[in-house]
Amino acid sequence: MMTDTPTDNPAAALARVAAALEVGNLPDPDDRRRFADGVARWLNEGAADLEQALGLAGSVGRDSARTIYRRHLRDMALREAHGMMTGPAPWSRSVALADEIARFNSLVWPRVCHLSALPETPKPSKLRATLFAAARWRPLPNSVRAVHDICAPQLMGAIRCG
Repeated sequence: MMTDTPTDNPAAALARVAAALEVGNLPDPDDRRRFADGVARWLNEGAADLEQALGLAGSVGRDSARTIYRRHLRDMALREAHGMMTGPAPWSRSVALADEIARFNSLVWPRVCHLSALPETPKPSKLRATLFAAARWRPLPNSVRAVHDICAPQLMGAIRCG
C-alpha cells in the first residue's frame, strides 16, 4: 500500500484512521481529533451530512477531498510507472508511458475494470499492475503532456519538450 499521503487532506486522514483501526492500532492523535470533531459536528451541530462535517465535501468550483486524495494516489502510481520506463530523458519516458497507458486502456482495462485486483494468471507485469492500481484510483491521462505534467512536475516550465 502507498503511504505517501498529503497530511492536510481530510480524506487522507480518514484513510489513515481506517488503516490504523483495521489492524487494531490507535490512529494518529491529530487524525483521531479531526475525525472525532467531524463526527461531533455531525451529531451535535446538525451538519447537513457526514461528508460535510468531516470536511470531505468540495465547495463550489473545488474538488472534494476524496477526489484530491484519489488523484494523489493515482499520480503516485503513475510516477512509479514512469520510473520503470527507459529513455534518455524524462520526456522520452513520458512518451513511452503514454504509449503503455494507451495500450493498457484499450487492451487490458476493459477486461479488468470491474475487478478489485488483477488476475494472478497469467502473472501481470509490474508495469501493468502499477497501471491497474493507478486506474483504480482515477482515470489515466490520455496525452503525453498530461503524463509528463504528472510524472515530471519539477520540469514544468523549465524545459519545453513538446
